[in-house]
Amino acid sequence: MGKKPTGGAGPAKRPVKKAAAGPARKPAKRASKKKSGGGPSCFMIAAGFIVTLIVFIITMAFVVVGVVAKYTRELPELQQIVMPDVKKTSIVYASGGEVLAELYEENREYAPLYEIPDSVKLAFIATEDERFFSHRGLDLKGLVRVGTNFITSFGKKRPGASTITQQLARNTYLTQELKMESSLSDKITRKIKEILLSITIEKKYSKEEILEQYLNLIYMGNGAHGVKTASRIYFGKRMEDVTLAEAAMLAATIKAPTIYNPYKHPERVVRRKNAILGNMRRLHFITEQEYNNSVAEDIKLAKRTGPGYENYRAPWFVTYLLEQLQDPNGPYPMTATQIYRGGFRIYTTLDMKTQNYADEAVAHGFELASKRGKQGCNMTQGALLAMRPQTGEILAMVGGKDYKQSKFNRAWQALRQPGSSFKLFVYATALKKGFSMESKISDTSICYKPDGYNLLKMYCPGNYDNKYHGTMTLHRALVMSRNIPAVKIGRMVGEKNVAETAREMGITTNMYIGPSLSLGTAEVTILDMAVAYSTVANNGFRNTPIAIKRIETHDGRVVYQHRIKTGVKVLGDNEIARLVPSLKGVINESGGTGGRARIDRPAAGKTGTTSDYRDAWFCGFVPQMTTIVWVGNDNNSPLRDLVGGKPTGAGITGGVLPAPVWAHFMKKALKNEPVRDFVLPDVSPLKGIQLDSAARASGTTYLDFLDSKESSGKTSKPSSDRNLEPEFFEFEEREKNRQRGGGGLLLEPEVVSPDDSQDNLF
Repeated sequence: MGKKPTGGAGPAKRPVKKAAAGPARKPAKRASKKKSGGGPSCFMIAAGFIVTLIVFIITMAFVVVGVVAKYTRELPELQQIVMPDVKKTSIVYASGGEVLAELYEENREYAPLYEIPDSVKLAFIATEDERFFSHRGLDLKGLVRVGTNFITSFGKKRPGASTITQQLARNTYLTQELKMESSLSDKITRKIKEILLSITIEKKYSKEEILEQYLNLIYMGNGAHGVKTASRIYFGKRMEDVTLAEAAMLAATIKAPTIYNPYKHPERVVRRKNAILGNMRRLHFITEQEYNNSVAEDIKLAKRTGPGYENYRAPWFVTYLLEQLQDPNGPYPMTATQIYRGGFRIYTTLDMKTQNYADEAVAHGFELASKRGKQGCNMTQGALLAMRPQTGEILAMVGGKDYKQSKFNRAWQALRQPGSSFKLFVYATALKKGFSMESKISDTSICYKPDGYNLLKMYCPGNYDNKYHGTMTLHRALVMSRNIPAVKIGRMVGEKNVAETAREMGITTNMYIGPSLSLGTAEVTILDMAVAYSTVANNGFRNTPIAIKRIETHDGRVVYQHRIKTGVKVLGDNEIARLVPSLKGVINESGGTGGRARIDRPAAGKTGTTSDYRDAWFCGFVPQMTTIVWVGNDNNSPLRDLVGGKPTGAGITGGVLPAPVWAHFMKKALKNEPVRDFVLPDVSPLKGIQLDSAARASGTTYLDFLDSKESSGKTSKPSSDRNLEPEFFEFEEREKNRQRGGGGLLLEPEVVSPDDSQDNLF
């Protein structure tokens, strides 16, 4: 009983529950059965998806194959893919090994991979392509990472995914496409080509070859191409000496050279440098201790410099050297492309110590000019050239007051009148014709009529001091630099013969044949005068001026080696034995015009001063060295002391300023050279004759054995209205011919700097 209530209560509750639950479940089941029975099954959906995917893949495969085929046709074939001959920097060295200049279109000193420190290699790999040694030109993991970051950041993050091989392909074969990009389509096209080229490069070259080319090709800002040049520019040190921190800083610059310029944005570079060190630690390229030390290291940058041509040491010599290298008739003709891209090592004759003394001596000349009188002198230019007589080697060259202000090289480009320094050729010709330095000539007034002399009017030469000393020996006339005896001798031996002697001894410029030639009215170069005076110092043997000793390729192969030659014998023993003592007398004897050139050792030379003090020279030599000093003004104005700010005072002569400058230079340049006297050949003494008497006896100004075509001149007494100064061409008439080659200025190569804003992000 007790169970009935329980049992009765049960049936009364169950129907309520069933009624409540039953109707809710059953309709739901029926509805579900209706839906699944009327639509596609799961199998059908999966099958459709797979078919669609296969069709998509096949379609994309055809698209990819078509795109690859299209761009493959536009790209070089495998056998045509070669590592480019990158533009390399040529380096010019002094004879002592000092670097004089770096010549380049792209400042790059090539470094083989074995020369590049591991720290530098690993820093770039950690930064640009950490899976470099495991991929085949395309980093698929990197591409997935880039795509994921791009999508998740809604296009805000676009990290780089280009491998080192891709960057090499881009910078080698696709530079033009890169410049022409103007749309996303262009960029995609270029990227496809880049990938295809990268795969091709990886097939042909080893990883080591690719890495070497890359590290030498990349632009790293501030004019530096390649890691070797960047090490020198940024740190002032050899690449093998850079620290781990410095290696990381080099790697930091290439992403965007302008943004990561250590001179302008040091904080940015330090942050990126530390991030690179962190990558190297993560990749186990360096230890924790190396990381900490490198992060803490204070990097010191080298002083920033300008373009290469502004950093030339001995710039006057370097510009002359460039002309010699490009001369088709030079020792080793080269094109500008070879010079500025070839990476040659050019070893020269220039002695850096001698060059420094030359620079100092020219500066000393301007100091002397500034101290003249109360206001100084209006001298604005000066030049000096030193040469080894026995070889023709150029030891030092200064072509002007300031290379930065004027790059015109007066040491070999300027045409100037040599004045009395040209008398060397007059007396050398007389000796060749059989005269003796003991022969006598009359220093008296004389005029030449315009008959058969190419003269337009009467020519009446005068002496510098407007005085006459009567009869004197040729030796004394040369020592005292008397004008009238020189003109008379030139008349007797024939100016054409004088010009021929000058040419044989080294003068290469055109010479006006006439009486004034003997007084130095022909225009010459300082270099030519150095060759001519070296001929006397070298016992009559003329040598071609030499600036280049040896040329090597960047890998050490010798392509040119200068061979020292004896030279051409153009003056006989008789001429040398008699000229040298007279030229020594110019410096040492009383009345000699070169007394201020004494240097406490045997020396010889000749002063030179032109009309109205436009040019002043001293040309001198010792057995070991010939040096020419010239001072003047580019506008050919007279060298005079300033009075009231105007050049109206006393004029500058060769003995007044060039001679002491010459002595100042020679004393220092020769301080480690032994003191030597000239070893002169033994010759029989010649009898002195009275040249004026001999000329009158022959009935002509010329002696009988000379060229008779030019011998119709007669002498006459000068009238009071005749100008006793020699006639000179006016500057305006010869200005257009003053500089060789219509100016002859060497143009620096146009250096096209890479676009620093170009980065490696895509």
